Amino acid sequence: MIGLNDQWVLLERSGVRCLFNRWSLRKVYIDSPEEELPDVEQLPRAEPPAMPPSSPATTVFQVVVTEACNLNCAYCGVRLSVREHGMRPRNLDRSLVPVVLERFGEAVSDPDEALFVVTGGEPLLTADVTKMLLAGAGDAGTRLLFTNATLLDEEMARFLAEHEVSLVVSLDGSAAVHDSLRCYPDGSGSWSSAARGIDLAREAGVPFGLSLVVREHNCAVLAREVERLASDLAPASFGLNTLHYTHHGFAPPDPVAYADALVEVFGLARKRGLFVDQIARRLDPLVREEFRFRDCASMGSRLVIFPDLSESNCVNCANPDGDLQRWSEATPLHLSACVDCPAIGICGGGCPFDGSHLSLSGDGIDSRYCIWTLRLLEEILWDIYETTGLREPRPGQLLHEYSNLITRSSAPLSMSVGHSEQGG
Repeated sequence: MIGLNDQWVLLERSGVRCLFNRWSLRKVYIDSPEEELPDVEQLPRAEPPAMPPSSPATTVFQVVVTEACNLNCAYCGVRLSVREHGMRPRNLDRSLVPVVLERFGEAVSDPDEALFVVTGGEPLLTADVTKMLLAGAGDAGTRLLFTNATLLDEEMARFLAEHEVSLVVSLDGSAAVHDSLRCYPDGSGSWSSAARGIDLAREAGVPFGLSLVVREHNCAVLAREVERLASDLAPASFGLNTLHYTHHGFAPPDPVAYADALVEVFGLARKRGLFVDQIARRLDPLVREEFRFRDCASMGSRLVIFPDLSESNCVNCANPDGDLQRWSEATPLHLSACVDCPAIGICGGGCPFDGSHLSLSGDGIDSRYCIWTLRLLEEILWDIYETTGLREPRPGQLLHEYSNLITRSSAPLSMSVGHSEQGG
């Protein structure tokens, strides 16, 4: 990408030139080699967008019902902390459920627009408390249960269906890939138990998405694994998540390899109409031409309740010590390192928790996000041209082409969970 001025950049591929405005997200394609580039000073300018409030309303309410888990996944920071420090996993006492639900009513101004999330550890280890929370939060617009699905039985599947609860299931790929790291304490793989739980959910009519942790065990074959899971399990959505920072054996995939994998998955998603969270979050602003300010609800619109009733905006940061206020301001519009970036309008700053630990320059930026966001920007811009052939495609035309990849349809999981602009 070549910067033409403070707003417009130029890309070239196979004789086609693309002019892209990083503030307005407008695109102009020139496919005639004889046509001269317009005078850059005559190109339409856009005002940098006004930053929304730093503390938006709470729209994601997340409850950690337990820190215990029935699995012994090799990369789990909680598991490693328990083993290294002798920590005892905490559980939310059922007597505190009314207190949590009361807090939900206080924190969320519009329950119909709120996302109510129950997670762990493995929340089905405390199935009675999990049920009380999900049933008691009946006013929430979307109720969601994060689980490894190994303990999901017919009775629980019926409960979830009756209460219109959706699932996000942790599954790192097909059996061989998943079982290489996601095991029971005795070393046996958990894939078959998880697949059985997913089957029960599907039979009961419970919508579900799959959340894959991407590491070296699946990064190189990520597109193949997504395609296989899409064919075999037919989830409503995919999340392809890099491992969040942990000081215990932190081993994320190489960011260039992850960028390559996302580009390959993007091609698959286009072909099959798959909703992939990490792609949809970058595609959506380009399609709608709406600037993306914050990438994560932890930057102000998420509230996390832990088993001892302590609160945070981030499930990875139980003791924030002022971090959260800094995170609410850690958006590209406020970071000098981001001011000239072509991807400033689609990034949102990435994960503030990871940035606070992995920034090389102390600016709070996790540079891995820069690598794959810039790569996706370029691939999406060329896909728009190859798909539409239009000189100046507009949002209405792009929504027609890409709605199945970014839609917030009636299926609760056809959205970015905890990462939409309003948090939901």
